[in-house]
Formats: sequence, structure tokens, C-alpha cells
Amino acid sequence: MNREKHNLLAYITQVSFAMDDTVLFLDTHPCNKDALCYYNKLKKEREEAVNEYTQKYLSLIHIS
Repeated sequence: MNREKHNLLAYITQVSFAMDDTVLFLDTHPCNKDALCYYNKLKKEREEAVNEYTQKYLSLIHIS
């Protein structure tokens, strides 16, 4: 696996982990607007990274 492909996949993994962690926080703090904004930012970044990966390196399993 080339370095760029590896780095992009690692980034997707990191953003996905941060999203999962933020969801756990939101489960106990559902009215926290900062956390919700952070989650939406991460979601957008992950979507963009998955789209880039898909365009460059074929399909990646889509997990929402």
C-alpha cells in the first residue's frame, strides 16, 4: 500500500473513532451544542475523505 493511500485510510479510521467517541458523549449530554457541531464537522470530514479514497483507490465499504 502506498504512503498516500495508507495515510488517507488512517485518517478515515481516526475520524471514525472520533465520531464514535463523540456519539458516546452525546448519549449522556444530548443538549451539548458544541459536541453536536463537532460531530457534524467530523461527519463532513469523514464523508469527504471516504469520497476521495473511493475516487482514487476504488470502493471502501460505506459505513454511516
